[in-house]
Amino acid sequence: MPDGETARDQRLRHLVQWESDGEDEGALADALAGVLAPELGWYTDFVAGDERVVVFADKATRR
Repeated sequence: MPDGETARDQRLRHLVQWESDGEDEGALADALAGVLAPELGWYTDFVAGDERVVVFADKATRR
């Protein structure tokens, strides 16, 4: 990283795409919540049926 830049400042984004039969969405949300870095403010989301699941470190919400 350049001097003075932190991981939070980086403009790099990642995209991971997958398909599922829909029966493991709770386990997926829990697994993602367990590995996201809270100090970096990272999150992810995915669609499960008619709901969007938004996952932060240690927390998943449905909208």
